[in-house]
Amino acid sequence: MGRSISVLGDWLLVAGLVGWVYGRTGSTGQVALLMIVRLLPPVAGGAVAGSLADRLPRQRLLVAAELICAVAVSGALVGVLRGSELIVYASVALCAFVAPLGAVSMNALVPDLVPEDRRPTGNALLQLGQELAMASGALAAGITLSSGTAAAALVLDLATYAIAALLFARIRVPAAAVAAATGRSGVLPGRWPAVRHILQNPSLRAVALAFPLVTLATGLTNATLPRHLTDLGLGAGGYGYGLATLALGSAVGELGIGAAAARLGTRTLAVATGLSCIPFAALAFASTGSAAIASLGVIGLVQGASEVALLTVVQQEAAPEFRGRAFGLVSTLIRTTMVSAVAAAPLVNRLGPPRNAILITTAITAVAAVVAAGPRPWARVPRFAVRSAA
Repeated sequence: MGRSISVLGDWLLVAGLVGWVYGRTGSTGQVALLMIVRLLPPVAGGAVAGSLADRLPRQRLLVAAELICAVAVSGALVGVLRGSELIVYASVALCAFVAPLGAVSMNALVPDLVPEDRRPTGNALLQLGQELAMASGALAAGITLSSGTAAAALVLDLATYAIAALLFARIRVPAAAVAAATGRSGVLPGRWPAVRHILQNPSLRAVALAFPLVTLATGLTNATLPRHLTDLGLGAGGYGYGLATLALGSAVGELGIGAAAARLGTRTLAVATGLSCIPFAALAFASTGSAAIASLGVIGLVQGASEVALLTVVQQEAAPEFRGRAFGLVSTLIRTTMVSAVAAAPLVNRLGPPRNAILITTAITAVAAVVAAGPRPWARVPRFAVRSAA
């Protein structure tokens, strides 16, 4: 509940301020600048969040992240009331930098709270809650902006962070996990032991390399969708229909794998990634808007399952003392490729029709599936086997 409400607040902030900036300036360039300010700070924030999550109690970090974001949103509210884009952008940058701290701490905390055979279900519920929160936050921001002002959306946003902080404060972590968190603070001073741990574990290495490729492919497709769906006759609303279908498919995929799987591994991630090449290709060659929308639904379904597999693999394979930095590294790589996809999308779209760009993403996805499978996908590497390498 806390994570869902926190994500709802994130989307209230983004959607509310995008509407405010465009309504105030009428400039898509200013909107793009706001999105860049939101996308770049988490690249560095992920690495910092991973280190903190391995040194400090993760439950307390969850509370701290919400309180800092509340301070940032208060700054954004001041900027809106004063009509200052500079204050707004600075506040958004602070909130974006801190956001990975909440996500990384939550993902690393799950194994301390949830038995191993229930982690796929727990991760599926976390992901599902975030999908619903994203849609609800964007919708709430739209309603608030239509009936009032951006300031009203930000006040509502402040309430979500306060509620999330209260919910996180009520989490009771088992004593053994608290003791382990206390012991982490003085044992692992550098980032390199964690990097070695990740690179020497085939499963973690496969996840760290494969999922950013999936993000790159998805980002390129996302940037191409407005043009592609408009060409197929869906008009200006096509992109909204496509995103809604993608989110619905993700929710179904997350629910399905959470209900069916007691244990997930890199083979699950490899199979799901490989299967997603089929709907990507179908999207590229779709001749009607309905066929494209259906393809997006299947892409969402498979990628929803992939995201749950990603979280579960890292939780299963990473040693407890490296878990935060493992999630921090994956977060940084994913966000880096996301920014790269946004930057590369205009160049890729100059290669010809949207179909060409989506076929490139299909090829990238196929490479990601091969990387996720690894050289010996059937081999089972004992968890924490390379801990001594640190």
